[in-house]
Amino acid sequence: DMDGRRHLDGVKRYVTEEGLKSVKNSAIPPNSVMVSCIGSDMGKVSLSVQHGVTNQQINTIIPNEEIVDFLYLYYSLLPRKSELQMLASGGSAQPILNKGQFSQLEVVIPSLKDQKAIAHILGTLDDKIELNQKMNQTLEEIAKTIFKSWFVDFDPVRAKAEGRPTGLPPEISDLFPDELVDSEIGEIPKGWKLQPLSEQIRVNPKYTLKKGTDAYFVEMKCLSESTSSVSEGYERSFTSGSKFQRFDTLFARITPCLENGKTGLFLNKSASDVCWGSTEFIVLSPQDDQSPLFPYCWARSENLRTAAVSSMTGSSGRQRVPNDFFDSYQVANPDALIHQTFRKIADPIVNRINVCNEETTTLSELRDTLLPKLISGELRIPDAEKFLEEAGI
Repeated sequence: DMDGRRHLDGVKRYVTEEGLKSVKNSAIPPNSVMVSCIGSDMGKVSLSVQHGVTNQQINTIIPNEEIVDFLYLYYSLLPRKSELQMLASGGSAQPILNKGQFSQLEVVIPSLKDQKAIAHILGTLDDKIELNQKMNQTLEEIAKTIFKSWFVDFDPVRAKAEGRPTGLPPEISDLFPDELVDSEIGEIPKGWKLQPLSEQIRVNPKYTLKKGTDAYFVEMKCLSESTSSVSEGYERSFTSGSKFQRFDTLFARITPCLENGKTGLFLNKSASDVCWGSTEFIVLSPQDDQSPLFPYCWARSENLRTAAVSSMTGSSGRQRVPNDFFDSYQVANPDALIHQTFRKIADPIVNRINVCNEETTTLSELRDTLLPKLISGELRIPDAEKFLEEAGI
């Protein structure tokens, strides 16, 4: 589960104490530096945050902290992915970096004081990046909670039907009906229209991009499994694939990407007008009166994702959600005033997420610029500290 972040946030699999005894040679303490040593992920570096166990695909360094600062060691290895790949053997299909090859790598080790100073400078930037990421996760959870309450669980309507307060300001509460009625998908608010989701939002909108045109390209690996974040793509000559614009949602339709949660809200304002990406994206776009978070929250909805997985067709391992899935997935559509009200709440959230994303991009570029200069000694530590202080970081 290494993904290039400074820390691994969690562990998806656990071992019992009895099981740990049988793999004690693979056990690692906190603050170990882990380097992926196989395949396309070779050279990715992360830190352990707790006691754990690695498999044979990970080379682990347990630093002697009297000589080497663990965070400095992490940063010194971070930019050396291509060098690690060159040390590997096994051919292009599945290159492997064994422990013998890995041990050939040399690392510059300045004084422990300088190591800690360099790690502090770079760590300060990463702390701010992680703070932005956590802020975005919180903002996104707020939007998803409101969306689910209003458009999936119909909480305000249920409260009014039962004579309970909705917890909403009167001007918002008054927009919701006070009765649920039966429908093909169960109870829905009275007066809300039951219709396919493809009639509420735009699915695979018709954007124009001529073959051979250079345009911003997004791969499947750019999508997050848990947040709206879409990592940096690049310019590429258009051949064939999904086409999308800023504020569109990218919904992975192929197994196992769908089951794993790969979904993104594309917010990059510096990208080309019409962008393109994997053929395995279904593009969901807001209508004119909707927040971009409306289709995104539907794409993250557990109800929709369960139905999408059930709709998949194709051979084992290459199953896909058909494009017409959204033509048959029925949802209750409220009146325009509720859409507009959700947008008034959600748009500031989108704006704040976008600001955090832009700050994160700037901070990441700054970190990536300073890192090799500090490690090599090209940039003096006091100069870097003064630069960050003047930048207000």
